[in-house]
Amino acid sequence: MRVLIISPLYPPRLRVGALRTFSFARGFADAGHEVNVLTTAKRADQGGLNAHDPRVRVVELPWRSGPIIDWLRGSCEVSPEEHVPGRGKGLLGRLKERTGVFSSARMPDLTDGWVEPARSWGRAHGPFDVVLSSSGPYTAHLVGLGLRSCAGRWIADFRDLWTDNHSFPGLYPFVVRERLLERRVLAAADLVTTVSQPLAGQLRRAGARQVEVIYNGHFEREIEPVPGEPVFPADGTTRIVYTGSLYPRQQDCGLIFAALASLGERAACFRVVVAGSGQPHWQAVAGQHGVAHLLEHRGPVMRPMALAMQRDADALLAVEFAGTSDGVLSGKIFEYLACDAPIIVTGPRGCVGDLVEQAGRGVAAESAERVREALEALLESRSPVRGERRDDLIASFTREAQAARLCRLAESLGAPSPAQAL
Repeated sequence: MRVLIISPLYPPRLRVGALRTFSFARGFADAGHEVNVLTTAKRADQGGLNAHDPRVRVVELPWRSGPIIDWLRGSCEVSPEEHVPGRGKGLLGRLKERTGVFSSARMPDLTDGWVEPARSWGRAHGPFDVVLSSSGPYTAHLVGLGLRSCAGRWIADFRDLWTDNHSFPGLYPFVVRERLLERRVLAAADLVTTVSQPLAGQLRRAGARQVEVIYNGHFEREIEPVPGEPVFPADGTTRIVYTGSLYPRQQDCGLIFAALASLGERAACFRVVVAGSGQPHWQAVAGQHGVAHLLEHRGPVMRPMALAMQRDADALLAVEFAGTSDGVLSGKIFEYLACDAPIIVTGPRGCVGDLVEQAGRGVAAESAERVREALEALLESRSPVRGERRDDLIASFTREAQAARLCRLAESLGAPSPAQAL
């Protein structure tokens, strides 16, 4: 099959979405298909992921956003160390963080100007047996919609929901147009994929004809070398590691610090080690509980270092999304599953805690008391995990296995070649 994958997020862009689309491209290539990837030209600050497959043709299309948009973008930028999701700099920054505009989530977006050049390229180089668009940003699906006539079958992959996004409600009046476009995408796509069963249910209710879950995952064979030397000193300290972003409006990291505070002097044996953005927020929450000295925030680190930190942790911390946001299963939790350290999931019970306990890898702790019980088990050299580790289940969540499943689904759609259909 001739396969076209459409996504602004693709290596060298260091984002979870780029890992997903790269694994899809490699999975189709493993199955012997011709794979083309259509993505945006990357700016100097959009690197950090060293992943390449010579079997995949990658086309980076430049586009012009205009000097006003470039100025607005620069005016609200915050350093990765200081950036706290939900809290922006200046009027536009606050608008971005509150609504998702210009943030690869809601309309308008910086990649709007890329849609027409991408459609033109697709029409000129088609037809394709399978077109797969992966969002966000939503512009990937607008390109896919525009190439429907030269696609044997179209798969629309939603890493996050569009108009029902768990973090960004959008901005009126753009939300009206977004809903109209979303309905067109869901009605026209032959297959819709997403990352969890709760999100799949929402997409079915929104009008998708056929929905399948293709989980994020962990790489069976890592795409970048991971440091072999230990990250932490052998000093008797029990380190609880969290890697990645935290969204304060939907995720409360306070339970781990409340539990530590309740341990009194015994808490001195612990450190909460965080790799990612949002240092001011983490420090503020730890300080509210009087345990700021137990927080070690390392700021953003390269992905191989984050993987090494997860490998060497004594425990791993995950924080559920609160409210109506159940269904958010990031790639990080699957990387956690592949490690040895027990996972402590804090917050209201959701799909992350369900998955971790089902895999026999950790405990879902909905209260500070439950978190404290897990910490006490670590102090006593006991495992807080209940049940046996399910290596068979964990193995099914490799990115290779999930990409192979997507490839089989694409093949089973039974699309005639567009060249034959025309």
